[in-house]
Amino acid sequence: METLIYLLKVNVAVALCCFIYRAFYRKDTFFSMRRFLLQGMLILSVLYPLIDVSHWMMSNTAMTDMAVSYRNMLPEIVIYPSGGIASEAVSFAAPSYSFPVYFLWVYFAVTCILLLRVFFRLMQIVWLRLHCEPLIIEGVRVWRLNTDTTPFSFFSWVFINPDLHDDNELHEVLSHEMV
Repeated sequence: METLIYLLKVNVAVALCCFIYRAFYRKDTFFSMRRFLLQGMLILSVLYPLIDVSHWMMSNTAMTDMAVSYRNMLPEIVIYPSGGIASEAVSFAAPSYSFPVYFLWVYFAVTCILLLRVFFRLMQIVWLRLHCEPLIIEGVRVWRLNTDTTPFSFFSWVFINPDLHDDNELHEVLSHEMV
């Protein structure tokens, strides 16, 4: 159950950070700052559920007074087993299934599927890199694409079909991909 609560907190934090990023930083042109911001948001989302604020809440007198007043105002509810007799010992087996267990299995299954997808895409790029001809254009090492694919980069690998672009476009594409 603790794992489920942790994952829920992380997902809420990622969604909140994504909203903040989309609202304020989506059109920003400082790419290196955006990378650090996105990495920082992910690290913050993973670490913030680990921070324990219960000590702060217990030391805050207003918070403890509010909890005591709620305890005094709310009625006490006593739940008895199905027989209605409180003194009778009732033994029953807990069900072997529960929503959190199923949720975690689905969560990990989706995570595995997405990791396999990333791995498959990574293998496609590596396969493309191994089967493309290397070229040096304007002092930049690029890999020549033989299809009508738009230029793209993956880390320091730049893939381009130079036959589809004139010299001016090629310069702009290379300077864009090198950023």
